[in-house]
Amino acid sequence: MVDETVCNATTCTKSISRCFVCGATAKKLNQSDLKKKDFKNLKLKPQNCGLIVCIGDRYNFEESLKQTERYRGSTNCHFETYEIRDELDIPDWKKFITNLWNKKNLLAYLAQKLMKEHYVIPDQIEIVLAGMSEDNQTTIKCTKMESTVVDELQFTGHKKADTRIFAINNFFKDTFNVFVIYSLDTDVFVLSMCFSVTLDVEIWIERENKFIPCFSIIKEVTNLKHLDVKVLVDNLLSIYCLSGCDSVSFPFKKGKKSPKNSIVSRTK
Repeated sequence: MVDETVCNATTCTKSISRCFVCGATAKKLNQSDLKKKDFKNLKLKPQNCGLIVCIGDRYNFEESLKQTERYRGSTNCHFETYEIRDELDIPDWKKFITNLWNKKNLLAYLAQKLMKEHYVIPDQIEIVLAGMSEDNQTTIKCTKMESTVVDELQFTGHKKADTRIFAINNFFKDTFNVFVIYSLDTDVFVLSMCFSVTLDVEIWIERENKFIPCFSIIKEVTNLKHLDVKVLVDNLLSIYCLSGCDSVSFPFKKGKKSPKNSIVSRTK
């Protein structure tokens, strides 16, 4: 069913109120060295979009619900921590980005750089930066003319980049009716199907230059199984939570490795 509803980049660029949402450090960049074609692809992705949102997947160890996991990951990395600056020579990108402090410093540097040099942004384009500031809470909107703080999108105590995506989508839904999310995360895919209904917008997931219409998948399933759309969404969210997804792994003390057992044990 998904294959029949997937479209390519050409057919998905017709909306005049399109928003492109991406993770600031996607897995593609974590797992390989950066090449010329990577920068070319990144430049092409937000074509025909009026708003580009970059969300940093950043965590402060002391406050994160996933504190133990994140700290364990940081101790396994022995690569040098860099102070990010212009024209910094990085010897090995893959090792560089596995150091979580380098990731934090890089996101903060990119945010500060764009805020100062916002004049390079093309006309009629807005760029929103979330989860990239030093405090991990401030959301910045940059245009060619200025950089401003979006007071309504200050995420005090917010821990998850996944749910932050949809908080931002909700804020801009009156201006943009099509949201294209670039993410390799299964959690984001599940949430996109649910929020395409609750926010009443078109949400697409972009994977390898193909676009999956999450809103259409929900409609197809409800028609195929003769289900009420609200019932389907509620059940999908329940399974998502009971399986110990990232956003609720702390209260359930369950991770992704045991979703089936978690569901079975909690539904007996």
